[in-house]
Amino acid sequence: MAEADTRDLDAILAHYDAKLAEKHSAAQREKDAQLAFAEAFDTLCADVLQPRFAAFQSRLEAVGHTVAIRREVGREARDGIPRPAIYLDIVPKETPRSHSRTELPSLGFICEPQTRTVAVMKRCAMPSGGGLGGGREEFSIEAVTAAFCDEHVLDLLRRTLGRA
Repeated sequence: MAEADTRDLDAILAHYDAKLAEKHSAAQREKDAQLAFAEAFDTLCADVLQPRFAAFQSRLEAVGHTVAIRREVGREARDGIPRPAIYLDIVPKETPRSHSRTELPSLGFICEPQTRTVAVMKRCAMPSGGGLGGGREEFSIEAVTAAFCDEHVLDLLRRTLGRA
């Protein structure tokens, strides 16, 4: 191979390797950002959502409802990125135990690292009363405050217990 061709080939290969390194570096930066978002969401759960859920749990259980708070730390990890979530599951008083969790009112806050959003999922079903489907919306993590959480819990309760 001629010296000029060798230099040209070396330049092509160096350019390719540089592009490949940049691609890997960008992928690592994205993964790091997703992990940081999942960690921020986990902190939000511990500092804001779980205490707010616990306050509602205490009040609802005081009047005879059964309430469970579920934390899922490594839910559906994709590419090593966890999707933590927290749920407030409600079993209205006098509900037969034969109903599955999917037939009962529930509110979930779910981390979506890929989009850097928090999904809010409501299941407004009531045993033997049918129910509204509820739905799923996504919000920025900054939007999720104690007042935001309370608003969504109260909406779930209005749409389920409030129409019983």
